[in-house]
Amino acid sequence: MFFCQNLHYNISRFISTSSHDNLQGLVDTEDPFLLDNSRVESISSEEFSFLRDSLIHPDTGEHKFDAALEELGRLKDFGYKASRSTYNALIQVFLRAERLDTAYLVHREMSGLAYSMDGFTLGCFAHSLCKAGKWRDALALIEKEEFVADTVLYTKMISGLCEASLFEEAMDFLNRMRASSCIPNVVTYTILLCGCLRKKQLGDYSYAYKLLKKMVKCGYQPGYVVYNILIGGICGNEELPSMNVLELAEKAYGEMLDVGVVLNKVNVSNFTRCLCAIGKFEKAYNVICEMMSKGFIPDTSTYSKVISYLCNASKVEKAFLLFQEMKRNDITPDVYTYTILLDSFCKAGLVEQARKLLDEMQRCDCAPNVVTYTALVHAYLKVRKISSANEIFEMMLSKGCIPNIVTYTALIDGHCKAGEIEKACQIYARMNDNVKSSDIDMYFRVVDSSPKNRMFLLMEL
Repeated sequence: MFFCQNLHYNISRFISTSSHDNLQGLVDTEDPFLLDNSRVESISSEEFSFLRDSLIHPDTGEHKFDAALEELGRLKDFGYKASRSTYNALIQVFLRAERLDTAYLVHREMSGLAYSMDGFTLGCFAHSLCKAGKWRDALALIEKEEFVADTVLYTKMISGLCEASLFEEAMDFLNRMRASSCIPNVVTYTILLCGCLRKKQLGDYSYAYKLLKKMVKCGYQPGYVVYNILIGGICGNEELPSMNVLELAEKAYGEMLDVGVVLNKVNVSNFTRCLCAIGKFEKAYNVICEMMSKGFIPDTSTYSKVISYLCNASKVEKAFLLFQEMKRNDITPDVYTYTILLDSFCKAGLVEQARKLLDEMQRCDCAPNVVTYTALVHAYLKVRKISSANEIFEMMLSKGCIPNIVTYTALIDGHCKAGEIEKACQIYARMNDNVKSSDIDMYFRVVDSSPKNRMFLLMEL
């Protein structure tokens, strides 16, 4: 109620003013009409803003749009003739609010007053109609407005069709565009490329690459956004692309290098992941180096992911080279980076190098976690260095890092294999105090429960 009263008050003040600044653009100056005895009173810019936002702001709510039309009708009842700009503004607002039917009503009324839409408003209207799948209505509207479609207008319609997942229709509009001697620009091709990739089918990736090549042929150099959209679309899915599709990404990557464009950090990670998956470890390693030569600065997360991919492929040497380069570039490794590399050293039998990494972590105030300690404990036990494993275990406890069932399992198994049953029993007793019984039951089965002859069998999971 307060809103309506306030709105009516401001409308009343608004229509009674003869201030040129306030009326410009809202009342047709060619057809002014004022009451003979109206009191001239100007309104402030703040009040004018309130009036504008109350009537046509798209976020103000459904009922206020209706209020806008009501008040427009009242203005007409007072004898005012709304300007072409007012009608264009109202149509734009209703389109942004996805009220196509209301926008049509306003358009019909302005057409009755012999007003035409401006190019921007017509473009918005055509885009909204295409987005709703009504591309034939969009063409009919353009014809009714006697507007000759240009590159910008066609691009807006193509954008609407792509948003509606009508890619085939969008391609038809590209052909229609060319037939009308309108040359597609970089925005047109970028929109089509995005629409193509949304379909995520093999043929669409191939066609997306053809669109990219078509851009170049037409004199438009694809830039940072376009290349990242294409490579990200191919490599950014959880499922790895096929060899043929990945080759397209590699071709695009080579072309972007030639023009000095870089991948974003997400695509660096995704691209190298795909390369490692097909065994192209050297190329995956080079991606980081090449990107850095173009000004790209990887962060800890990017380095860690690429190091992880290399380690998972048992390319520990390459991973370590990247790790060293990471530190040379003053990028601080985190516990994840250290742990994945340390674990890989352990699995490769490089236990002393793994221990050096642990020492380095502590010097750099990077606290190892349970996975870090457990990997080294397990590695020492594997090479029968029981005392070293015990040392790491005690260090772990002194640092406040709580062992988990995997840590205890490795220690008990190692001590049993070394014939140190009593030590294994002590560790088992400690485990009983710190680990849930359900987890213990999952891993262990007591063979002889007598205090002197207690033995355990590790369960096969």
